[in-house]
Amino acid sequence: TLEAIEEARNMARLRATPVLAVMAAPAMTQFGGRFELDRQTALVREGLNDEQLTASIEHLVANASGEPITADEAEEYSLRALDTLAELAISSGATGGGVFDVADAAPPLIAALGDSAGEVRLRVADVLSFISQQRAQVALMDAVMDSSGAERLELLSRVIASAKRYGNLLQQRHITWLLTAATSPDNDEAIAAASLMGALNLPNDRIVPLMIGQDE
Repeated sequence: TLEAIEEARNMARLRATPVLAVMAAPAMTQFGGRFELDRQTALVREGLNDEQLTASIEHLVANASGEPITADEAEEYSLRALDTLAELAISSGATGGGVFDVADAAPPLIAALGDSAGEVRLRVADVLSFISQQRAQVALMDAVMDSSGAERLELLSRVIASAKRYGNLLQQRHITWLLTAATSPDNDEAIAAASLMGALNLPNDRIVPLMIGQDE
């Protein structure tokens, strides 16, 4: 356990993360003094029930990071964090090599894309457009298809950016949707869809059969 704590403290990504160590009572007695002044590490005895363990975690986090923030503070923090991720992605090209690889954030960002709204959702989409993974581009396009109006246009612009950076990573169902959107009576949507088709650089053998099918 002590080695695991030390390893976490030596890792750049975990250095500031609170650590709760569950130990037998004799071990707590032996090693407890080592962490008395460490606000980010706490030792608890084995055998705690769920309620006691939750209380210990909440106490540790409050000591290490402060009390829970308000909804407005959470949104502001989210926006600042997303801006930082975008800056990291731009500077590194999302290719890794630094302390933090932006691509590692893909799963929570994809989840946030579905759960967030407004400016936060668009900032999430900005960061995903810098991640060279199929699941990132697919998630962006799924969000486009599930949205409407001005938000759809904004999200389409993020898919276009992704396609220009990493090429076509979409699935056939997305291409089929795009062909329909390109003929939308909404002129702005039709132009955006056509722009994405151009950015995807689709070969004719994928587009023509779909267009023939639409004509029929």
